Order: sequence, then C-alpha cells, then structure tokens
Amino acid sequence: MLIVQGDKILAQMKNVDLEIGNTNFQVGQTYIIQSFEVEINSGQYKATHHAFKINFVKTTKIMLHEIPE
Repeated sequence: MLIVQGDKILAQMKNVDLEIGNTNFQVGQTYIIQSFEVEINSGQYKATHHAFKINFVKTTKIMLHEIPE
C-alpha cells in the first residue's frame, strides 16, 4: 500500500489544448503530469497557501496512472 500525504497546490491553465482543459480530476486517483511550469505562488489573493503553483501549458500531457495495491 502506498500512502502519500499531499498538500493542495494551485494549478492554472495557460493556452492549453481543449483535451487538457476537459480533464476531470478525481479525488483519490493518481495522475502523471508532464511538461508544466512551476512558479512562486505570489500575489495578494491566493487560492492555496502552498509556496508554489503549477501552470499547465500547451505541451502538458496528463495520464491516469493506476497504482497496484
């Protein structure tokens, strides 16, 4: 059994393909995400308290990944 404790992180979509924009992430599922940007989460209004945020870009790929039990 793999147990991972994670924090919330803001993810933004910048000029992404429709396929990525229509991805429905499900709580409890694991995804492999390739080709994205990481930025400092600065600004006056923050959606999360995480120090960083990720940006999905045009070349981002998202794949559902099953973890064996």
